[in-house]
Amino acid sequence: MYPSVMVSHRDHNSDNSTSPDLDMMTLYRSRGLLDGRLEADLIHGILETNGIFSSVGVAGRHVFEVKVARADLKKAQRLIEVARASGEES
Repeated sequence: MYPSVMVSHRDHNSDNSTSPDLDMMTLYRSRGLLDGRLEADLIHGILETNGIFSSVGVAGRHVFEVKVARADLKKAQRLIEVARASGEES
């Protein structure tokens, strides 16, 4: 599979909102130019399809991240776990 890591550290939100539920959290980080971007885009699509706003960004050389609001982090993690488990069964 792809070298990846699920993370959940707090990122600084550029929004001026004071609500901690709106802080953007890193859900996923992957390395690799092609595979990393592809997997980040797939995760982004799964989240958006299930009503969770997410963003894909570059966090360094060949490092891609998917971020979600703190309030959506647990639900997003569960969705990704289910999707990975479904993929492994195929």
